[in-house]
Amino acid sequence: MRTHRLGSVLLLVLALVAGACSDGPTDARARVAGTYELQDVNGSSLPATIAVAPEGRLEITSGTMVLRADESYTETVRLRIIFNDGQTETESFIENGTYSMTGGTITFTVPPSLGEEGFSYTGEVSGRTLTYTAQGLTATYRRS
Repeated sequence: MRTHRLGSVLLLVLALVAGACSDGPTDARARVAGTYELQDVNGSSLPATIAVAPEGRLEITSGTMVLRADESYTETVRLRIIFNDGQTETESFIENGTYSMTGGTITFTVPPSLGEEGFSYTGEVSGRTLTYTAQGLTATYRRS
């Protein structure tokens, strides 16, 4: 009898330990939550030229991606327009939405806003690195 009871206790302990080590949605969110800094765009370090026109060029100078544990995110990208006459203008692009994780794949969803349709795009999270491709640009971020 004593061996049977000991076996039952061991099974219960193993079940509790396995449950504590699960990698469910909450664990994935906690693991990726944080602030990421833009490292490069299309493999080019910053500032990265993303468009050239007869009037000048458009560069991405920096970016920040904040992933929150509640599955919301904010991405802020700073742009610089350099005109051929040497003048410059700077602007910031801010995107807010939600994200979800499946394994190492992250899906960003931007809701409809001001008459614009919503959209989604995917990327990958590996360790402290987040990479995604959207609208022809591949962005690589690193969590500090």
